[in-house]
Amino acid sequence: MIALTEFRALRHALASATALSGEGSQEACARAVSHLRRAMRAAETLEERGTFDVLEGILGATRKSGERRAYPGYRNAARAALAGLINGKDLPALPATAESLEDIIQQTADVSGLEAQDLRCAGREREICTARHNAMLLMAALTDASLAQIGAALGRSHTTARTDICHAAGRVASNPAHASLIVAVLRRLDPADGRAA
Repeated sequence: MIALTEFRALRHALASATALSGEGSQEACARAVSHLRRAMRAAETLEERGTFDVLEGILGATRKSGERRAYPGYRNAARAALAGLINGKDLPALPATAESLEDIIQQTADVSGLEAQDLRCAGREREICTARHNAMLLMAALTDASLAQIGAALGRSHTTARTDICHAAGRVASNPAHASLIVAVLRRLDPADGRAA
């Protein structure tokens, strides 16, 4: 949400500076410079928070053979979050079948020291929620399952699935322990690592 506010501030400041610079008066030019300085501060804030890196990751994760693929925002966020964890390797592509979704749930539960049923329950304990969010993130990134399918696999609504995927994607970059759990599940799911998906 902070990034969106900063982007809006950046856009507004640049638009204002452009409009004022066309007026030509000294006062208008001074106000244009003021707006440009505000835009620079907004851009610096975005850079400090790593927002540009995340956006570049999203763009990179959606490219295939030089073409931009249109993915929903939640899927872009999930793929970008995982792309930084696998050192340039391709993400394993799993079919959006009930078996694939169940495999992701089972592997995530195993790595987290939980039972698959724990991820489907209404439990709100931190370790259960984290594992459930991780499973949703992996489902969004590795399959073409819809939000409704992802949510249904874990007994949640599509809106909850979208929110949880975005939360998990944000935690991957900021929490090394969270990222290591995701990497462990990815290794279990990747056929190239010796396990059939």
